[in-house]
This record gives sequence, C-alpha cells and structure tokens, in this order.
Amino acid sequence: YFADLLDVLSSTTNNNNFTSMPELRIRFTSPHPKDYPTELLQLMAERPNICNSLHMSIQSGSNAMLKAMKRGYKQEAYIRLMHDV
Repeated sequence: YFADLLDVLSSTTNNNNFTSMPELRIRFTSPHPKDYPTELLQLMAERPNICNSLHMSIQSGSNAMLKAMKRGYKQEAYIRLMHDV
C-alpha cells in the first residue's frame, strides 16, 4: 500500500482527481526489510522526486542475535533485499 501512496504522490500526472505534486521530494526510512517490496524499489528507480537512498540499519549478521533482539527477520532477508537493490 505504501508503494501505491508514493505512486500517487510522486506522479507527474493527475490520478483519481488528486493533483499531483511532482516538485515534492519524498524521502523516507524504514529499518525493516519487509518494508521494501519490489514495487517500491521499482518506483524509487523510476521517479526522480523519490529519493533513491535507503537507510538500512544492520545491527547483526547473526540470526541468533537478531532473534534475541526480537527483530523478526533473518540475515537472509537483508541479503535478498541488497540483491534486489
């Protein structure tokens, strides 16, 4: 859903009676790999008004440590995301 919101906000055309704001620069951060679906990464690559930087907090490469920290993901999720980027 977040990718859909960014699509509407960053569009250079009017969508669904919404006046687009192509001059608006959009920057966001997300520390969880689940928040970067392929659709969002594609939109970031296509739209010049969406900042194409990712804030990725990497606390540990150890699945045991990530579990102890209750992060809810494994190192493989970050590796897959970095591959997609």
